[in-house]
Amino acid sequence: MRLAKYLLTAAFAILSGSNIGVAAALPPVKSVKGIGSGCRSGIQLTPVGSNSLLVSFSDQFALSANPGDPLSAGRGSCVADFRLAKDTAFNTTLISTAYAGEVDLWGAPKLNFSMTYFFAGGGFSGKITNTWSPSTQPLKGVWKDPKAVPINPANYITSQCARDVDFQMNFAMTLINRRSNASSGGTAQANYILLTFQTEDCSL
Repeated sequence: MRLAKYLLTAAFAILSGSNIGVAAALPPVKSVKGIGSGCRSGIQLTPVGSNSLLVSFSDQFALSANPGDPLSAGRGSCVADFRLAKDTAFNTTLISTAYAGEVDLWGAPKLNFSMTYFFAGGGFSGKITNTWSPSTQPLKGVWKDPKAVPINPANYITSQCARDVDFQMNFAMTLINRRSNASSGGTAQANYILLTFQTEDCSL
């Protein structure tokens, strides 16, 4: 089986329009839930360093687009919702994200990724998208964005200054196969998403 692991990364910078505060570590996660076909058994959050969270899926987030598969087999999503909380007020901004998975594609299928995200009460949302295709990326090696994905200034988002902050993200994958014969098909699986934040103490 021509299965290769690919590090699928997308990074983006978000500038904060809030009042200047004191840099702080990301507060602890107080609650978490995951809903969707890609995380039927939920999700797990693991702190990485002082400012990042590793989002992993409790069951396989896997898609297939082989001849005879229904369209639903090539679509999946996971809505992750978690709360950050501490004793003093803070605000936080998502400054980068990276996601990794495994793909085995041949012929003409395309694998589309999208992630929308927002802070509750913030009024704005952000979105990143990527496409992987055997016709544009090799089956061997690492697929990696060459630079940060630009964000329109109108979409810069920072949480409100509060002791509790709710963050929600919707990660979706679609594996599209436009051929009905054995010369085209494939499978894909998402393994994890790494979220990195910039946090400030705004209680001063």
